[in-house]
Amino acid sequence: MARGRSVDPDTKKRALDEYLAGAKAADVATRHQIPVKLLYNWKSNHQVSSAGKQGDSTKVRHLERMLRHKDEENAVLRDLLKKTYQVMSLDSK
Repeated sequence: MARGRSVDPDTKKRALDEYLAGAKAADVATRHQIPVKLLYNWKSNHQVSSAGKQGDSTKVRHLERMLRHKDEENAVLRDLLKKTYQVMSLDSK
């Protein structure tokens, strides 16, 4: 493969999937006519993007937990506000 030549996204996906499934890098590279180093780079980039996605899902779970907590706080405050109005209305009579 000449330097700077782009690889079809489908070829990239197939090659990376084969390599991640356990095939030898040299065999995959030969089969898809790409340099082994390029395959290693794809794997490295894939791992970084996967780690970012895992981090995002952790962040989402944390935010969902915080939202549930705030919803519970709001329910308590609404209940307290209702009771306060009831007491105030009794006092004004």
